[in-house]
Amino acid sequence: MDFFNKLSDSIVSAGKEVTEKAKDMTDAGRLQYDISKKKADINDKYRALGKKYYSEHRDEKDDSIVSITAALEELHDMERRLADVKGGIRCDKCGAIVPNGSSFCGKCGAKVGNIFEDEDEDIFDGEAEE
Repeated sequence: MDFFNKLSDSIVSAGKEVTEKAKDMTDAGRLQYDISKKKADINDKYRALGKKYYSEHRDEKDDSIVSITAALEELHDMERRLADVKGGIRCDKCGAIVPNGSSFCGKCGAKVGNIFEDEDEDIFDGEAEE
């Protein structure tokens, strides 16, 4: 009988160890997920801060600002060329391709189509979304 008692104790002990290991792995997985979410949140805040700083200083001749301005202008040009290839125009507010002849963007509802309106529209305010 002593053999079966020892066997039973070993099985119970092994079960407890497995349960504890599974709990530890679940906790570790949850922490890794929380860390990833927090890093993404911090990166979003950095991005927003950088956009705000750029917006407030974009007339300065700092190398970083000049390179961002050049990249944004190049991006805007590429988006317009893509719209031409697809047979439409690019919405300045959301970046969606709007069919020629449309008065409003089907994605965000912004008024589009008249090249003489909002000539001072800033290409840096909207982000392109596809």
